[in-house]
Amino acid sequence: MQIPFTGGCACGRIRYECSAPARRMVNCHCRDCQLASGSAYSPTVVMARDAVRVTRGRPASYERQADSGSIARREFCAHCGTPLFASSSASPQHAAVPKFEKGRPRP
Repeated sequence: MQIPFTGGCACGRIRYECSAPARRMVNCHCRDCQLASGSAYSPTVVMARDAVRVTRGRPASYERQADSGSIARREFCAHCGTPLFASSSASPQHAAVPKFEKGRPRP
């Protein structure tokens, strides 16, 4: 994967850049990710929070208490609904970039 890599929402109102290699790549099966993805799991790239920068627009967000007791936060485009980032109060130093496909984040 080339660093930095960029991504954004489907309508182009929000763009982001990740300036460091992913810390890990996972298929998260937690109930929150299942609900957010509409699938059995969510393919996710876990990044250092300080390596993720929004370069255009401002994501909307939704927070709820996860089964673990932590606060789960999801960020998305308020216009087109594209999921952009996920995070947890249990690991504030990380940001998850969902919808990873073909070795690159979805444009």
